Amino acid sequence: MSEARLGRPRAVALALVLVAMVTGCSGAGNQPIAQSADVEETVATGPISLAPFGYRGPESRPVDLRPLVVQATPDEVEGWLSGIVSLAGFTPVRTPDGRFAAVYRGDAGRFVDCGWVDVPGVGTRPGAARSWSMPTEQPFGMTVTRELELHARLVAEMASLDADRTRIAPDIHYVLVKRVMAIDRNGEVVVDQRDVIDFDGRQSSRFLVGTECRSSGALETALFSMLPSRVVSETPSPAAARLESGST
Repeated sequence: MSEARLGRPRAVALALVLVAMVTGCSGAGNQPIAQSADVEETVATGPISLAPFGYRGPESRPVDLRPLVVQATPDEVEGWLSGIVSLAGFTPVRTPDGRFAAVYRGDAGRFVDCGWVDVPGVGTRPGAARSWSMPTEQPFGMTVTRELELHARLVAEMASLDADRTRIAPDIHYVLVKRVMAIDRNGEVVVDQRDVIDFDGRQSSRFLVGTECRSSGALETALFSMLPSRVVSETPSPAAARLESGST
């Protein structure tokens, strides 16, 4: 059956099903979320060869950033934090009320864990991968592309306790923007869907129909591991406890 006979409505229906398969690749456990027969029955256009997706959720543990007490002045602490976040790819900024902050926009896989997705014809990919594409077989000739971008923001409250001690209360907020497109053989975008979730280190969040994501702990751990040794934490977070014990 030719693509012309399928017509645009049928092509759009197929694209919607394909996009739904990609955005919904977070089935329970390791079970596939869609079978080829499901697509054939829904689209009713004849055989289409699409293997089932598989998904494994994130394994990273929640990270709770608790206040730290550092034997240094606020200016010294801010200098250290600026260096740490710059090495991590963040840009130091100021909040409107003058607090230290840093922002990041880019590859989610550096700081976020969204599990793993088994993509038909592509292989196993991190759920936090910046992008991947899945071509479908003829006669449809469509390509489904999934893109993910992270917008992260760190804000650090700093208060001087005395002449040489500063209390730091860091907070990191993550925003993930997912875009899934179906593009036909002529390069036309047939379907374009976006979804946004947000969370902090203590939480996970799930796209409306899609992967579950949480902080991988990479940035939170860096804040502890790269600060000078003059850090005292009366109530250490899991990341700090791991570092103090020498485990990873």
